[in-house]
Amino acid sequence: NKVSIANSLQYIGNTYRLQGRYSEALDNFFPSLRIREELANKPEIAYLLSEIGNTYRLQGKYREASAYQS
Repeated sequence: NKVSIANSLQYIGNTYRLQGRYSEALDNFFPSLRIREELANKPEIAYLLSEIGNTYRLQGKYREASAYQS
């Protein structure tokens, strides 16, 4: 089930981000985002874009962060 996979990837990404493992977080957020886009789940797409932006911001990558946050 694609929704379950997307949810799992998102939760794993959140866990990695909380641990300060930002690359691993992004490695899970992006596949989750792709699935959400396939399913056209706009609220979850918006949430993940924000999470990706926040993760880049936490790394001090402000240019990348701004590309994902509005």
